[in-house]
Amino acid sequence: MESRKKNTIKNFIISITSYFLNIILSFVVRTVFIKCLSTEYLGVNGLFINILSILSLVELGAGGAFVSLLYKPLYENDEKKLATIMKTFKKVYFIMALFIGIIGVFLTPFLDYIIAENTIENLSVIYIMYIINSVVGYICASEKALVKADQKSYIVTTIIQIAAIAQYVGQIVVLLLTKNYVLFLAIQIVCTILGNIYVSFWARKKYIFLSQKAEKMDRDTKNEVMKKIRGGFCLHLGYVIASGTDSIVISYFLGLTILGIYSNYLLVIGILEKFVLMIFESVRASASNFAVSNNYEENYNLFKKMEFLIIILMGFITTCLIVLFNPFIRVWLSNEYLLEMPLVILATIINFIGWHGIKLPMSIFRDALGLYYNDRYMYLLESVLNVVISLVLVKFIGLAGIFLGTILSSLCTLISGSCIVFKHAFNKSPWYYWRSLITYLFILIPVGAITYYLISLLKINSWISLILAAFTCAAIVILLYVIVFHKKDEFKYYLNFVKLIMQRKTK
Repeated sequence: MESRKKNTIKNFIISITSYFLNIILSFVVRTVFIKCLSTEYLGVNGLFINILSILSLVELGAGGAFVSLLYKPLYENDEKKLATIMKTFKKVYFIMALFIGIIGVFLTPFLDYIIAENTIENLSVIYIMYIINSVVGYICASEKALVKADQKSYIVTTIIQIAAIAQYVGQIVVLLLTKNYVLFLAIQIVCTILGNIYVSFWARKKYIFLSQKAEKMDRDTKNEVMKKIRGGFCLHLGYVIASGTDSIVISYFLGLTILGIYSNYLLVIGILEKFVLMIFESVRASASNFAVSNNYEENYNLFKKMEFLIIILMGFITTCLIVLFNPFIRVWLSNEYLLEMPLVILATIINFIGWHGIKLPMSIFRDALGLYYNDRYMYLLESVLNVVISLVLVKFIGLAGIFLGTILSSLCTLISGSCIVFKHAFNKSPWYYWRSLITYLFILIPVGAITYYLISLLKINSWISLILAAFTCAAIVILLYVIVFHKKDEFKYYLNFVKLIMQRKTK
């Protein structure tokens, strides 16, 4: 128990330090990027990332299947079984990297068919470089997964952050001196390779069994893996299509310029998603370790704590985004890069109900216990609905239709996920979840409305006024949350947790 808590605190401290460094550097890079290159390059960046996320379907959900197999042998310190799992894990991922590379290159001639207008030179070269960068990540994926599953994600975070700092600095220099996008990507590839190689080196030094000869996977374990892969593939398919096709549809129907404008909003949302993920990745391995070693009631108590945390975080983030998004874009860039307020609200709702939002606690228990097989068909339904609704509505209401397709389809897995997780992880009715969620929403919505009204009274036309508005907005939301939740057990738990972290930093 103490080891779990210490690892969680270490993961959290390193992750939050890394997060704030990334915020500063990524905004500096994006600002230099916009000044040196055209908006179409932003659109290309978003489009190619989405294409590669779809190509990652080749992964078939194997990553989640293998990682879920690691928690129990790590808990039991069964090095023999870990060696067997890791040997197969690495082999499978090498084959996947090869397939993704080949399929990605094969799709190069079809780029012109999914881009409405293209004025960018060397588009095929740029696309191939994105493929290379993606493939590199698969080569060392097994070692990174092992380190994180062993509650030591702070090691991976530190190594990758050092590589990221080198990447950002190199990219800024290249943009200012050459304005060459190919060199910009080359810096990214080199730093990605170096970061992954060092993670692999550290893992092999730490876990001696990775270098030892491993036995073949027994039939029972192999059957378990295949079952989880089938479920994981459906989950992966639903997630990739729900989050990975929007940019392709926008590019085809609305063009790279609209996609480039939206990508600035996605940058901010992505940074905030990383903040939420950072917190939950800090506890994921510990929570998963806890989930495979405790009973229904203890698991449910842990889930309630995690649900409270995600609701508070996502409520705070969503409110601040709706209130401050357009003033921020206006001050940072200009009015040319603004989306209409209804679109801003829909974009933030996507973030709120997604797998990086309120679904996160459920996903942790689902992954730890390998429950996605039970829910596999709902992920397929989500992917079909997302594409169909988006393609129909984009013709009538444009960008809003694409957003609505993502939101409506996402509700499928929110409903089914609550049924599966509550039945198998907690032995409870999903009504417990929905009753709690509805109660939270009746608090979050009025808090958001009050905050929006109060901040709308301020005039925001400079960085100083924006910063003052941001602090005011945060203060109002936090004050209202404290007033409403201060007597709640989960609130007291996290207050004590923060005190523990502060005491540790002081020592």
